[in-house]
Amino acid sequence: MPQSMEQELEEYILYIDVEKNLAPRTIHEYRTDLTLLIRFLKDERNCSSWNEVTYKDLRHYLYFLQNERKNSAKTRARSISSVRGLFSFLFEEELIEKNPSLRLKKPKLEQKLPFFLSQDECELFLDSIKQGSRQPIRDLTIVYLFLFTGIRMSELTQLDVHDINWTNQSIRVYGKGRKERMIPILSPLATQLHLYLDYREKKLEDMASSFSPLFFVMREKNVFRIHRRTVHDIFKKHAQLARLDQRHFTAHKLRHTFATFLYAQGVNLIELKNLLGHANVNTTEIYTHLSTHQLIDAVNKHPMAKIKSKE
Repeated sequence: MPQSMEQELEEYILYIDVEKNLAPRTIHEYRTDLTLLIRFLKDERNCSSWNEVTYKDLRHYLYFLQNERKNSAKTRARSISSVRGLFSFLFEEELIEKNPSLRLKKPKLEQKLPFFLSQDECELFLDSIKQGSRQPIRDLTIVYLFLFTGIRMSELTQLDVHDINWTNQSIRVYGKGRKERMIPILSPLATQLHLYLDYREKKLEDMASSFSPLFFVMREKNVFRIHRRTVHDIFKKHAQLARLDQRHFTAHKLRHTFATFLYAQGVNLIELKNLLGHANVNTTEIYTHLSTHQLIDAVNKHPMAKIKSKE
């Protein structure tokens, strides 16, 4: 008996989870997109199997996303990626005779320049944590990790203690698709990490060696891995205390700050791509579109720029 569209979707979800090793968030987004597609195909196009779906059906679906659901170009582009992935899988598994998604084209996305922070803004933020945080050592360490490694929010929350390699002065990070990369630990970050690990050991006491997550929250007598919401709240609170623009001041903006300063200092795109964990250098190229004025401003923010030469 042939499988239903929902059953074959679950086969695809299992494939991108186990074989493609996509991030949980990406899997959730794909499942949401494709569940909506099934409902549309059944209700609006009278399709009862994937083999019945045509390019015209998919084109009508994209029209539906744009004009009825008012989805942004970015959301529609992601939906097309999920649709292409599904039909490619179905075709390779010989569950459909033709792949109707081959002609689908993603909408052109407006390329926005990355927003990065000045050195003064970063220092204001750090001062706010030092003066107003209930856990300044932990919160400063989190911010230092963003500033000095450029890691993603999801990567930070998944860090374990054993990911820190003091012998090589590096930290192991698992990016999208669980791809592993090593990032050097700069001196300021190393100092802050040592302070935090001492603090962590005192807080966790006997649990310090058996509880692997680097960052944690305590609720009554229970200990949990830190959640992205907690990190988001840290940024929101201290951006407000420092009177910074909360619309722009996020953890991801510190990632842009890290990348912008390195690029301004002459780090080439391949090296920057590897540090940021980008799958394709095209993603990293956004930093080359910064204006000359922005790059000069970034260079001038370097502490060494203020040193005067002897006459």
